[in-house]
Amino acid sequence: MVLAATSGAINVRLGGEALKTVFAPNSSGTFQAATGNEPPAGVEATPGREPEVGHLRSVVGLVWRSVVLWMVLLALLTLARLLG
Repeated sequence: MVLAATSGAINVRLGGEALKTVFAPNSSGTFQAATGNEPPAGVEATPGREPEVGHLRSVVGLVWRSVVLWMVLLALLTLARLLG
């Protein structure tokens, strides 16, 4: 789940062969798994660009932002405990 959220945040396609199976709506309104190499017409299996070395800089920035967020949250909780 974390990998999927990270790949969506930096707009990178991850998963490889595991994501070839796409669920597409059929005529009865339910979803049917399409297991061919190509997804059904109009359905993109995994949106985003192919991963490149340059995307690591985006991942590092994402990690730093999350570390800063957790530190600010910890500081606010500490301050609330001291004042409360």
